Amino acid sequence: APGQLVLRDAGIPNFAFADVGVRAFDYLYRYRRILANLYEVPDAATLGRVTAWRDAKMRARRILDAARSADEEIELTDLDASRVLDAYRVPVLASRAVSSLDEAVMAALDVKFPLTLRATSMSTHALHDTRTVRSGSVLCHDVA
Repeated sequence: APGQLVLRDAGIPNFAFADVGVRAFDYLYRYRRILANLYEVPDAATLGRVTAWRDAKMRARRILDAARSADEEIELTDLDASRVLDAYRVPVLASRAVSSLDEAVMAALDVKFPLTLRATSMSTHALHDTRTVRSGSVLCHDVA
């Protein structure tokens, strides 16, 4: 193989079989990517995402700290859980906590339709007590 000798003398890699050459090229490519990642400097967009992530973490931490009880358990309402997810920009359906029919009508106009109405309570036994929860319905044309 006089051709191989010419290439070797010129410092050009050459291989007897194509698969060995392809494997060597793949190793070189991976090595180049590893080196590029080692010396990579974050651009402004990446730094913006990191800063936004830190801000989201701080907002979520405040919500969790407020929900933490004296015995160090965290009990989140649905609204608080939605706020934590919203802090990290995880898409969730809009929700509002209201305590009167008028507030519910205003929230319905803000959230838009379709709507789901449900009772919430920090105390689970209060939700199961039928005397505490009254239900009724308001038709869409009554709200609009």
